[in-house]
Amino acid sequence: MAAFSLQRVTSVDVPYPKCDNTPLARASRAPLYVVTTAKSIDDIAPFDLLGAVFDSDMAETTPAEWVRLRLPRPSMLATSLIELGTAIQLSSFGASSTDALADRNHWTLVLLRSAYWQLGPEVSPWLQQPLYQNLNYARPPSPAKPSPGSVVYERYIRAVRKRFTLRVLDASNEQDVAVFSEWQNSPRVAAGWLQSGTLDEHRRYLISVAKSIHNIPLIGSFDGVDMLYTEYYWVKEDPLAPLVPNVGLFDRGAHVLVGSEQHRGLRYLKAWTTSLAHAMFLWDARTQRILVEPRLTNGTAIRTAEHLGFVVLNAIDFPHKRATLLEMSRERFFSEAPFTDHQSVSPKL
Repeated sequence: MAAFSLQRVTSVDVPYPKCDNTPLARASRAPLYVVTTAKSIDDIAPFDLLGAVFDSDMAETTPAEWVRLRLPRPSMLATSLIELGTAIQLSSFGASSTDALADRNHWTLVLLRSAYWQLGPEVSPWLQQPLYQNLNYARPPSPAKPSPGSVVYERYIRAVRKRFTLRVLDASNEQDVAVFSEWQNSPRVAAGWLQSGTLDEHRRYLISVAKSIHNIPLIGSFDGVDMLYTEYYWVKEDPLAPLVPNVGLFDRGAHVLVGSEQHRGLRYLKAWTTSLAHAMFLWDARTQRILVEPRLTNGTAIRTAEHLGFVVLNAIDFPHKRATLLEMSRERFFSEAPFTDHQSVSPKL
């Protein structure tokens, strides 16, 4: 991997009035960077460059939606960025800028923040499971779940200087079961989940979750220290489905508890909530929204969801609780890109 640095430069583009919101005008106002490296520019990996622009200490405090990057012609790096779908040639916006005309030995790319955060693993099929049709209706099949203990998501989060990891809970692993049981028996968690009990009772519960067709039990950790439990589920196959109009085939939902006292508070809250949503959207490219349904009386959970960008839809009634239904669309999540600690609305899958 080639070492490199980013340098922000003053643009020589003709200024456009703020009332001009055409793509070319927007691009002309985007920050402009050049890359400095002792080696060939093509030795830089596209993922490393994008990470430096949007998610590193070299990045702006709140990275812009669009960022211009000037690279020499020809450039395999530029071609790779375009083929990944993370960059657009400035000239494709129409009229050429004076910047492009002034130096025919370089080209200017527009890097897209929302596209970067939708990049999944480098080696992964787009769809883990295709849609199929039976005699009555089309539905998402129940794909094979990830192996117990396997890591399904991880990301280094600059705001807390720690790596967040999400792994599949292993109901046959005594440590996983013990951690879950300890959390469920804490008065704070028990007040919300109402699942205090013995180790054997919790083991049987986790086995049932692992066997269900639409739930996946997961444990979240910061630098290897377990701190939360969550269950991802397919809404279409969940008791929530009849209560939601126009349920999408690939809508996802989650139940979450934070068990670790040392990882509570706003500093960590933004980090793990964003990561959980990010992981769900990366899991399947067809997931267009996430739905959550905290208790109507759980003001903290509702405010947290709204802060992340969820929108309140309405109140709904389950046999065991009255809840607030909130949703987050894929478009809004990646448009807002809530991955820095200064933003109110984070890749390995």
